[in-house]
Amino acid sequence: MDILEAYRLVVEAAKRGVDVNSAVPLLNEALNATGPERDRILAQVASLVAQAEAEKFWATVTTVAVAVAAAALAALFLIYHRKIIGFLFLKIHGKRRVAKGAGKPKTLLFDEEVAAVVAAVAVVAVALAVALQFPRVEPFTALGLLGPQGKIGDYPTNVTKGTRVSLYIYVYNHLGHPAWFRVAARFVDSPNATPTPQGFYVRELFLGHNQSALLPISFTVNATGVLKAELWMYQPDGTLIYTNRSVHLWIRAR
Repeated sequence: MDILEAYRLVVEAAKRGVDVNSAVPLLNEALNATGPERDRILAQVASLVAQAEAEKFWATVTTVAVAVAAAALAALFLIYHRKIIGFLFLKIHGKRRVAKGAGKPKTLLFDEEVAAVVAAVAVVAVALAVALQFPRVEPFTALGLLGPQGKIGDYPTNVTKGTRVSLYIYVYNHLGHPAWFRVAARFVDSPNATPTPQGFYVRELFLGHNQSALLPISFTVNATGVLKAELWMYQPDGTLIYTNRSVHLWIRAR
């Protein structure tokens, strides 16, 4: 198994609702490993995915079983609510005396609407529990440029030629599955320069869903220009695509 096959395995499992974020650190290790060491790490990835899929399967089975049982109980309650409530009432108040009333039903025992509401609440609770097993995600990625302290601000926009500048690039994944990113940075004349996955700075990394990374970048400024960083991503078939996410910073050298 090569790293692309492992990546495809992880993405496909994630799209089936399996939590495979724990495989992401191993994929990042594999990026920097070679030979037998990489093979060992990727085998761990496959084993971890198989384990996560088994856990997801049994969790789903349990949720469905509980949902079916709850729905059945709600239906039985709706049909036999008078007998059920009467039985419980007698168990609790069976030794008390009964006073003669007006003969009008005023309790849940005779209230069809209240019983229907109780059953509806049970059904909604079951539907919510099932929905939580299959959450919907609005997919997006994010790219940001932070200052020397890893925070917004204090950007070096005016520097002396030959100055060494240090910044941070922020990457965030909210695609619903782990992603294999490539961050490329270069100096250009305009922020509208044609995107390219190459540059003086290139960093590849894996990020799980709802995970982020802060990447340090350091360079020497020798002329006025634009620092532009772009976010690229590998598809499971190996195609490298541009995410349309970029950040730039004008730097004037004096």
